Amino acid sequence: MAVLVGSLRRGSINRKFAESIGKLAADRLRFHFIEIGDLPLYNDDLWENPPESVLRLKREIAAADGVVFVTPEYNRSFSAAIKNAIDWGSRPWGQNSWEAKPAAIMGASPGVIGAAVAQNQLKSVLTVCAMVLMGQPEIYFSYKPELFDEANNVRSEDVKKFLNGWVDRFSAWIERTVETCTPRWHRSYSDHDPQKCCVLALIGTILMTALLVWAFVSNLLNLLRGFVPAVTLFSSLIYAFGALSVMVFFFVFHRAQ
Repeated sequence: MAVLVGSLRRGSINRKFAESIGKLAADRLRFHFIEIGDLPLYNDDLWENPPESVLRLKREIAAADGVVFVTPEYNRSFSAAIKNAIDWGSRPWGQNSWEAKPAAIMGASPGVIGAAVAQNQLKSVLTVCAMVLMGQPEIYFSYKPELFDEANNVRSEDVKKFLNGWVDRFSAWIERTVETCTPRWHRSYSDHDPQKCCVLALIGTILMTALLVWAFVSNLLNLLRGFVPAVTLFSSLIYAFGALSVMVFFFVFHRAQ
């Protein structure tokens, strides 16, 4: 189980919390903490010679049966460290390491909110990256040191019962939702490179528009001569429909950017 903790500081309560759950889950899930603190800020130019930290991230995600995101809440949002890791894992185009991975979110904070706002914002990002996100149960944990012993084991029986229930549900979720990645030809237009598709659609639009103009001029000349064969009218309708279709196609891809 790949575990990404969005707080990078040594004394992170989210790291401690995730480690505590990892101990509880040891007989059902094996937590593997992925290092994200050494990832550079996402820069598409770096794919020319990708850093080893990025390649390691993608290898570890690919090897995992599922992913757990443990996020703090910074200014009513999740951490930049998690967003940066998500961006690297989703690229380059066509090599989304997150696709079809069973995923879950949790978070802790010293206050009563328990990173709830951050978690709900993170949900929208994970689904866009094609992860299979478990919706319930949710963990908005108000972290209190007295709930854990010196070895970071959960001391409270109520907390232990609740967290064990989460572990059981996520284990079952992984079993139910294991699936292969979507074949390229079954993906929707939003999964494709919008810039390339827009260029192709523009070329198609220009060609079909040129054919439409040719058909119109040809029909006009035939009308002036008093000769309008049915085939010419039929071909004009086809060209008009084709030009309209390609223009709509181009508009859709333009909006997808």
